[in-house]
Amino acid sequence: MTNTKRLTLLAVFVSLAMILSVVETWIPMPIAIPGVKLGLANIVTVLVITFFGYKDAFTVVIIRSVGINIVWRANHLFVQYHRRSS
Repeated sequence: MTNTKRLTLLAVFVSLAMILSVVETWIPMPIAIPGVKLGLANIVTVLVITFFGYKDAFTVVIIRSVGINIVWRANHLFVQYHRRSS
């Protein structure tokens, strides 16, 4: 597999994991324990381990975590700013 194809597939896996992380927050959990989630994004991690190995899976997990953190922080700051200006 060429480097370009590998990088493209890993980018697709990262974006899929980020999408699943967002979708996971929309699913109500019947358990009333804070922080309990289904872990849908971990399915992508298992797929990356299977097809690419542990090193690439670790990279996907780190990029997904940082990306989701940036998205949620930006959303929080956007909502907070617009509440003040209203």
